[in-house]
Amino acid sequence: MTHQLIEIIEGARNCVVKVANVQKGHRVLIFTDTAVDPLIAHTLAAVAKEVGGEVAIMTLPFETSEASEVGGTMPAHVVEAARASQIVLSPTSYPLQHTLSLRGMAPHDDQPPMERTWINIPPPHFINLSCDGARRVPSSVILKLRSRTIEKMKKGKTYRMTTESGTDITTQQDLTTPGGTVAVPVPFGRFSVFPVGVLNPPGYPHKDGNGSLVVDFVDCFPGTLSQPIRYTIKDGHAVKVEGGYEADWIRREMERVGFEHSSPWWEFSMGMNPCIPINRNNFEALKVHWHALAHRTAGVVHIAVGIDPYFHLHGTILEPTITCLETGEKIVDKGVLAALSDEDVQEEMKASGVTPSRW
Repeated sequence: MTHQLIEIIEGARNCVVKVANVQKGHRVLIFTDTAVDPLIAHTLAAVAKEVGGEVAIMTLPFETSEASEVGGTMPAHVVEAARASQIVLSPTSYPLQHTLSLRGMAPHDDQPPMERTWINIPPPHFINLSCDGARRVPSSVILKLRSRTIEKMKKGKTYRMTTESGTDITTQQDLTTPGGTVAVPVPFGRFSVFPVGVLNPPGYPHKDGNGSLVVDFVDCFPGTLSQPIRYTIKDGHAVKVEGGYEADWIRREMERVGFEHSSPWWEFSMGMNPCIPINRNNFEALKVHWHALAHRTAGVVHIAVGIDPYFHLHGTILEPTITCLETGEKIVDKGVLAALSDEDVQEEMKASGVTPSRW
């Protein structure tokens, strides 16, 4: 058995037991693909088996997982396997819940409960299960940061986001009914991502958004872009995409899907987990096709252009400044989440043994 097992077992147990709430007799399906180290799926399976789950592992070709990000299909027998399961754990290269044939099997909070709980486990999978943000940050800390940030944002409704790289955009955020699963363990019949830690306000699409979004990293392109992607947003739609060869690909995909489905500015979310290692090992969290782990870093913003599941491309902004225009208060200051400085948040982190760090 590889020596890495000892480093991921604690994170796997947190995911399977404390988040997915796998119990004796649950039918557990683990989706993985050929680009993911099989140790990840086997460790998750061992923990699920330990608590009495009935476990099956299904390994998909990488191309099948990749196609799911841009509205691909899934073989019927794969869909039936998911449909017959009560718990789906998905350590895959891309988020399978975007796949049209699986759509509706992984509901969010604003959708009716389904018959299964679905937990996505994004790459890089070894770091995902071994980092402090996955193993040691309890839900109480995440919920405290989230609720405190919501309190700050409820004082106004109009927000300006800027970056030194050229982002300058204004939009409104409705924090009266913020989205995203926050209950841990995840209620049966719901969808979440492990590790937890995102504030994803509703307001899709951001029809009042106007300005420029300059994105540091884009899903489907591992690591550093040849040039940052610049979206020009007008009335909540991406009317112009500039950058290097990655921008050429994005424009072609948007043209293929059509303006109505590909251009809306659909997400504007903030990471809430204070211990996700976005800088660890030279940005390993971003050297993958799907940047969901990096999106959970406290103070990082992720945006998405396009309507899921037709075309839904995420982008990562590492060091944004977000200011409430009604109050002048900074919610995030150059990538640092303001709520981390609140006294009661610091007390909660200290009591839990949590030291905020991107490393």
